[in-house]
Amino acid sequence: MGEPRTIDLAAAAELGPELESLGLYEMPTADLFIDTCPPSLRPDDAPPAQMMRYVPYTGQKPLEPWMFAKGDRPRVLVSAGSRVTKDSDFEILSGLVEKVAALDVELLVAAPEAVAAELGPLPDNARAGWIPLDAVARTCDLTISHAGGNTVLGSMAAGVPQVLIPYLPYVVGYTERLSAYGAAKMVDPAQDSPENIAEACREVLEDDSYRERARAVSAEMALLPLRRRWWTWWRAWWRGRPDPAPATRAAPAPAGSPHGPGRSRGAFRRRARGGALPR
Repeated sequence: MGEPRTIDLAAAAELGPELESLGLYEMPTADLFIDTCPPSLRPDDAPPAQMMRYVPYTGQKPLEPWMFAKGDRPRVLVSAGSRVTKDSDFEILSGLVEKVAALDVELLVAAPEAVAAELGPLPDNARAGWIPLDAVARTCDLTISHAGGNTVLGSMAAGVPQVLIPYLPYVVGYTERLSAYGAAKMVDPAQDSPENIAEACREVLEDDSYRERARAVSAEMALLPLRRRWWTWWRAWWRGRPDPAPATRAAPAPAGSPHGPGRSRGAFRRRARGGALPR
């Protein structure tokens, strides 16, 4: 959904001696910019980019039947990211769990097993541990998170509406855009009381427009080319053959979108060998 633009400044500071030895004083400009952010959610000032579909992924473990079928109550997934530990972001995860525990839902808490064990007693309607978002998300009615990139993109790909509490400054921008689009509800971190988060969850679960907008984002993402198609083209371009680029460059924004197909910083860039990108 977009790395902070200061990331290049930090890289330049870290690689200063190496850059200077090459006669450079800043990170080289990208010849090819690949972006997995849906076109309708790209910021207006984003640079030109070649679009690519985001493909959710997770670690490999045996899947269980319950992951594919929910019960009678709404299924809600809570996540603070896959890198949460007892010493990093644990308070965010445990706080979110406590704030939504009273909801009358089936509650799934995605966390490494060691972290899940530290959460303490959970209500009867909850389970915690390794939960593969790529398999489970499509059975969920809502995801709640700190607006981490993989959780947000994985939920978008599955067409699941979200409640987002952007605790880190660099995720505020895309959280605001997704909320303005209507596929998520943002809760200000300064107002993340149990009452406010519970109310945001009830609003998203009861208002069908959030689900409709989330599905529109998912449909838009599905129109973008897969990475294997890009890899075939990339190798051809790298070797100097004049193979055309994939036809899909940016899917049109769904009707009613407040964001047109603008241009964005991206999740991932690659330096290409000199020359302009074939059109």
